[in-house]
Amino acid sequence: MKILLITALLSSGAFAADVLHKQEIKPKTEDADIKKIVATLKAGVQKQFDEDQKNPNLLEKDRVAKRDVHVKHHGCVHAKFRVMDKLDEKLAVGIFAKAQDYDAIVRFSNGRELDDTVGDVRGMAVKILGVPGEKLIEDERDATTQDFLFINHHRFFVKNNQDYVKFIKATGQGNPFSFFLSWNPLEWHLSEMMIVRAIRNKGVTNPLQPAYFTSVPSLMGDTPAKFAMKPCKGQKYDTVPVNKDQLQNAMASQLLPSDGNKGVCFTMEVQLQTDPRRMPVEDSRPEWSERLSPYRAVAKLEIPAQDFLNEKDGEKTCQNLSFTPWHSLPQHRPIGEIQRTRKAAYLEVSILRHKLNKEARKEP
Repeated sequence: MKILLITALLSSGAFAADVLHKQEIKPKTEDADIKKIVATLKAGVQKQFDEDQKNPNLLEKDRVAKRDVHVKHHGCVHAKFRVMDKLDEKLAVGIFAKAQDYDAIVRFSNGRELDDTVGDVRGMAVKILGVPGEKLIEDERDATTQDFLFINHHRFFVKNNQDYVKFIKATGQGNPFSFFLSWNPLEWHLSEMMIVRAIRNKGVTNPLQPAYFTSVPSLMGDTPAKFAMKPCKGQKYDTVPVNKDQLQNAMASQLLPSDGNKGVCFTMEVQLQTDPRRMPVEDSRPEWSERLSPYRAVAKLEIPAQDFLNEKDGEKTCQNLSFTPWHSLPQHRPIGEIQRTRKAAYLEVSILRHKLNKEARKEP
């Protein structure tokens, strides 16, 4: 009888929501930590903008307020997002509820404004257009966009906001290494250091080639999940001579319109949480085992051949776009402390950036 009762509870949406509620734990210091993080990020954007305004070596078009993260973009490209048909009921939720095609914009980037020859996190941000339904950001509830943000690694490098505050403080002091190894062994962050090292050691020669991951969870209905964008099998990739902009050059070469060039595609996959203890919501560092829960395909992202570098106003449009996982339907609500911080941080930085650049802040 107990087994039958437990089985019935597990299958109920109310129980699933209750389990999720117990997994999302808001620390007492979270609001204060978020304010510190947001203030630090905005101060960094303002400082960069002020310095660039005084730099005589910069062209006027380059004297703009930039993002705080994923600063250097290789380009924004047009794409088609195709939701697959006949998905399992656990996967057929939110934007994946039915087979449908959407237009999309995809931005590829580096985490920092560095030469492409330097090891760094590579980003892929997907903005799906024409998505009906009320969204999560209060003043953008009527927006018709759904964003998914990925990096080329499946784990995030800090556990929580308290650690992130320490990391950005160390970075601001010009010594980010002190976050990982300080004079006090009890405050070492060796796991985080190994994650960062793994990210920086990835040899990326074309941003269209690696697999990308959300690294932190969002919802699939009532179930925590992580998402991935994996290159379609059998594709060949262009490489170019090594230089500071080699990733943009390789992507442009790959997509240059020519006879027979159909572009590239990615398969979007979802990994559902099956063990809350081994697949935690509030700690972004552990790997979610694919043995416990394999990734399952839900959509195709097709990027056709295009000359994105010469598209009229393409550079400006790419610069002005804002991406956040909170441009989302409630069925894909970001969850966990890092995601809750992203809501405030991405929004506040976007507002400041557009204000400094005297650009309207709006969804396409």
